[in-house]
Amino acid sequence: MERDGGADCYRRFLRGDKSGLEELLALYKRTLVLFIDGYVRDFALAEDIGVDVFFVLYRRKKPFDDTRGAAFKTYLFKIARNKALNALKHPSRRVLPLDERLRAESDAEGELLKKERAWAVREAMEKLPGDYREILYLRYFEELPPEEIARVTGRRKKQVYNLLARGRVAMKEILTAEDADDEG
Repeated sequence: MERDGGADCYRRFLRGDKSGLEELLALYKRTLVLFIDGYVRDFALAEDIGVDVFFVLYRRKKPFDDTRGAAFKTYLFKIARNKALNALKHPSRRVLPLDERLRAESDAEGELLKKERAWAVREAMEKLPGDYREILYLRYFEELPPEEIARVTGRRKKQVYNLLARGRVAMKEILTAEDADDEG
């Protein structure tokens, strides 16, 4: 549904239905900003870039060609990745520490445990080399298949599979080491 949903929303927008763009924002803005934040490490800047990505869609009004087999999400994330990389070439904002970006409070014990685990995963992701972090984020947080990840990152599918495997091992080692530190 989401694969076709994004393209359908965009097509409606191109036909003049402004609610199509609003639906795209609702579908992708949050995850797109988190993806961008993985590059720029500045949540406010990531939000600005995310808005700019949607502005590109609004301004260009270029028809999306889904005949190549790529999902609209892939197209959108490719634009976001390029904008994030450009922002890194021309830094203009202070990077906020991770704890300032991800503070959360919870009353329910179950919710707290869930958030603690998410925090541990996020911190572990921060410790991964950039290639692993990018590939794992796209696979597990955005649920893109390896073929789509290859399109977003400009890598071959085999490279994506290799990075996924190595990234999982590295992530497991980081989480295992952190669990051992907590116990000891």
